[in-house]
Amino acid sequence: MLAVVAIASSAAIYLTYREGLNNVSGVLVRHSFLYIQKLSLSGIFLVALNEWRDRLPIVLDRLATHAFAIYFIHVVFVLVLVDAALWLVPPPSGATSTVVLCSVILLASAAASLLVSTGFKAVFGRYSRMLTGA
Repeated sequence: MLAVVAIASSAAIYLTYREGLNNVSGVLVRHSFLYIQKLSLSGIFLVALNEWRDRLPIVLDRLATHAFAIYFIHVVFVLVLVDAALWLVPPPSGATSTVVLCSVILLASAAASLLVSTGFKAVFGRYSRMLTGA
């Protein structure tokens, strides 16, 4: 059922872009579909992770330990990296180059957030939770 919701919300997001539809009577329709898509995909991933619990790589445990800090900090790095990318490389010309650039920014921001969280934990110990949430 979650897969059906994820596919339907993805299709709805595509249609809002294609039709130029977003704000309807003060409601951001596209954002509503984006949240539905995120929630359904999160549910799918949680079910999959639960099924594969005993066979998951150790790196996922490290990411899980710092998950809140990554969530809390990553937007700063995303904004900096997007600005840097717009300044350093020409704008993506197609879907493939856009996906590649966005994937690089996503991975780099997550890695930078993990490094900051790990560094804060090493320097501040248990008090790092007050700064980064991890």
